[in-house]
Amino acid sequence: MTVIICEPRYINDYMNALAETYGITILHACESGSRAWGFESPDSDYDVRFIYTQPLSRYLCLEKPHDSIAEFSSDRVMDFHGWDIRKALGLLVKGNASFVEWMNSPIIYQQDWIFADAVANMMPRELDLGSCFAHYRSMAKKHYLEHVKDRETVNSKKFLYVLRPLLAAQWIHQYGTFPPVAFRELIGSMFDQNNSTRVEIEKLISLKMTQNEQGDVPAAEYLTVFIQEEIVRQESIKFPSVEISTRDVNKLLRDTILRFDRGH
Repeated sequence: MTVIICEPRYINDYMNALAETYGITILHACESGSRAWGFESPDSDYDVRFIYTQPLSRYLCLEKPHDSIAEFSSDRVMDFHGWDIRKALGLLVKGNASFVEWMNSPIIYQQDWIFADAVANMMPRELDLGSCFAHYRSMAKKHYLEHVKDRETVNSKKFLYVLRPLLAAQWIHQYGTFPPVAFRELIGSMFDQNNSTRVEIEKLISLKMTQNEQGDVPAAEYLTVFIQEEIVRQESIKFPSVEISTRDVNKLLRDTILRFDRGH
């Protein structure tokens, strides 16, 4: 079995090289995917996600500046994907759950605390939880239909890719807040220690963390039935439409671009 080891300093070295190559400033860089969720396999790669800003002059041209960057390290161990601040904040007001997960990741590599604090303070006002719920519900159903339904064995990663968004959606409906990114924190808050659902999920996590990414496990009947019933239950849940103000988001966008503009 291949075991991937990557020290954070190598990730930061690569991030700094990206910043120099593209002429950008990194505002926030974090781990996403299985490592952030807390169920990485020994051969899991590093899913590094980041938000960046560019010099003011690029935003004042007819040509739209690039709004995303995607690269792999030469050994494919590190996967880098970043969004320009304008794209990122635009996705925030649309209720994009991925952006919120990046900002709430338990593994942070680089961070401008002024930007991070401002985003954290505005999230309760500017985040459309209904859109986040719909995102997670749709993701859970898609993975269930493609990778779990009617199968005797299931890839452990895909099994968890159904359960994590399913329970994230349940969290949003039950508590009215954005769910924890770390999966064990989420289930630990939702279920008692001896709850059968939690026990079965913990077993699955333990198996996932000892197998490689392609490892299969028996399709546990208890969890499969739980997934089926929860998907049906969530189909009937409706969130009221909300109107999100962009005033504070626009101010953060302007202030951040000007604060880091090299010619300002």
